[in-house]
Amino acid sequence: MTIASVLVISYIRFSTPRQALGDSLRRQFDATRAWCDRHGYTLNESLSFRDLGVSAFSGANVSAGGALAAIIKLAESGKFPPGSILVLEALDRLTRQALPIAIPLLLRILELGLEVVTLHDEKHWTQARIANPTDFVMAVLLLGQGHGESERKSGRVRDSFAAQRDAGISQGFGSAPGWLKRTDKRSPWEPIPELVDSVVKAFEMCAVGFGSPAIAKKANAEGWPLPVRKTKQTGETWHSRLPGRLLRDTAVLGHHEHRIRNYEEQAKHWTGKSTGDVIEDYYPRILSEELWYRAQAAIETRTKPRRRDDHFYNIWSGLICCGRCGATLQRKVEHRGYSRGQLLCSNSMSGATDCPPASVRLTDPTLLREITLYSASMLGIQEEAGKEISTRLEAAQFKLKTVEAASERVAAVIVDVGESLPALTRQAVDLGKQRTELLSSIELLKSEIASFEPDLFDDAYAMSVLAVLFDKTEEAKAIRADCNQRLHRAVKKIWLWPYDMALVEYREIPGFHGIGLPHRKPGKTEHPYFDAWTAGKLFPPLVIQSSS
Repeated sequence: MTIASVLVISYIRFSTPRQALGDSLRRQFDATRAWCDRHGYTLNESLSFRDLGVSAFSGANVSAGGALAAIIKLAESGKFPPGSILVLEALDRLTRQALPIAIPLLLRILELGLEVVTLHDEKHWTQARIANPTDFVMAVLLLGQGHGESERKSGRVRDSFAAQRDAGISQGFGSAPGWLKRTDKRSPWEPIPELVDSVVKAFEMCAVGFGSPAIAKKANAEGWPLPVRKTKQTGETWHSRLPGRLLRDTAVLGHHEHRIRNYEEQAKHWTGKSTGDVIEDYYPRILSEELWYRAQAAIETRTKPRRRDDHFYNIWSGLICCGRCGATLQRKVEHRGYSRGQLLCSNSMSGATDCPPASVRLTDPTLLREITLYSASMLGIQEEAGKEISTRLEAAQFKLKTVEAASERVAAVIVDVGESLPALTRQAVDLGKQRTELLSSIELLKSEIASFEPDLFDDAYAMSVLAVLFDKTEEAKAIRADCNQRLHRAVKKIWLWPYDMALVEYREIPGFHGIGLPHRKPGKTEHPYFDAWTAGKLFPPLVIQSSS
């Protein structure tokens, strides 16, 4: 093989995107071309592999998507002739991982028939050369030196951030939620009004029953600005999962949690690893607690999966099923004709049963009025349940203060002793677990309290919903969505026998509530199921059981 026929390819890598703004890329490429000119080789510029802003310390360049990983894959498939040369600045451009990983990587590349040239020392690494003990030791030393340098840098950065976290200093941390900005690291974070408005509107829609895709659809239709950092954007539009992420982000309340975001932890989850260290009042609060917990209650009570029509015409979505066979009832919307749509048994739609449909016009008004009136009359039970949850919340908050005070005492003793004794360590760990559990319980209790709204239903509520039951306006859609959410907070399940009766199971009211429904033919009074229910009899073919 002549020098002119040897395939020469370049591999360029640097660790941070910021280096792309400097001279690293041009320097490495010019040095590769100069080496080829000096030694009579021709650089194949169409096969220039680049890992720009990719860490070799984490191994990201040899994982899926890395340019070095692509080189190895091509070599394994025989795309490079034996003796092809891979030119790079130094061995640490290949890897800065620990020696047990780095050495096999270099040996694998050479075994695949590639030769490696390092420009900074003009070493030409081949299988024959690496077999020489002196050269092998030199390669080990070079790889170890690269790993050690990265390890020291990483350690200094970790220690610096840990010290700033422990001191509660925020200046060293340059990232924040997308709706905040600051002029420099010493300036406080400030809300961006138009982006804050987007976040608040997302929470308001969630609180009345809209899910993440519906919120994203409305945001795109109305052109809401994206409240995220540009580095995290996937274009200029809201994607269907973005509202869901915002709705779970406690940064809207001003909270911040320091997370470990190295390559290993972000490979497990894109948000990194939780440290459990949550700091309140770290960022400016942009949302009231009341709206936060209303939204969380709406999320928790939303049934999954739940299929809705685009305009929320089916206010019973996720709640209602056929009393005859137990299958879900689906809403067929009709904007003309007397019935204005039907509630259809999904088994009947597939031909599995002959369960009859129910007219929306005859079913919805009676059912909604009776449920709202019954719920309002039983409000005392709900209020008592709310008081009981409030008592539990106060107890949990008091216990949390006690645990946190104990944790501070243990930490003070450890500092005074100058070392972490086993007994103190165990006590600190146990207190930390108790704190985490209490924080979780408090969040759940606050969400439960948010579901006990005094005005969940009142005497006029049913009429306000029924007045817009078939309207196509955005306002009517929001009212129906809110109604569906309120029903989910009050009702567990509804069984329906068309033109006869409905049986309702509530969340906080024991037993069942039977509701007689109007017959579809004027003058007829036959209600066999409702008559059996009022007489205290069980009726075939379905024996109703609690959905709890």
